[in-house]
Amino acid sequence: MLGFKDIENIYRRLRTVRRYSTVPCVVPEDVASHLWLVSLIALNMSKDLSAESRLKVLSMALFHDLEEGISGDIIYPVKRFSPEVKTALDNASQSFVDSLTANMNNGNNIKDIWNEYKEGESEEAKIAKVADIISQTIPMLTEYDMGNSYSEAIISNMVSHLKDYRCSKDIMSEIIELIRSKGININESFRYEWANDEASASG
Repeated sequence: MLGFKDIENIYRRLRTVRRYSTVPCVVPEDVASHLWLVSLIALNMSKDLSAESRLKVLSMALFHDLEEGISGDIIYPVKRFSPEVKTALDNASQSFVDSLTANMNNGNNIKDIWNEYKEGESEEAKIAKVADIISQTIPMLTEYDMGNSYSEAIISNMVSHLKDYRCSKDIMSEIIELIRSKGININESFRYEWANDEASASG
């Protein structure tokens, strides 16, 4: 169990880290708010899992960006600029998490949860990852409602990014319906080709 000093330290670090640092935003999102949103989505997506698995999904959602308490939010194009850059950033992230958890109550367990999420192999990690991607929708739809034209491209990219992961067609259909209700066009062939895949499952 985390001590209140640990909780205060994590919150203090992450609430000041801005996401989408290269995109003009009416109301910038911080990493602490992002983690709460991912956790809320992950909790909903994992409702059919056992209590133990659901707790693991929620823990991954809460701690998956812990390294950003030191590194800040590194935008996706930088992370994928080259294999060498990705490897260097992955190694740095591991070092940052090692540092942040070294003196935490239950720090080793938090580090294990973070590592399992980053490996992305377990069912719980896959659900948490999809929740992370989906979470981009909510703040960007809010930005879109406030007239921010930059948000539409991010929303479209989020939907495209989801094609690399397996997601239930019910969840995908609900996301698409929400996006389209705002007047944002989503590729129809992509929507039905993927969302109707009978092999799809949460995760």
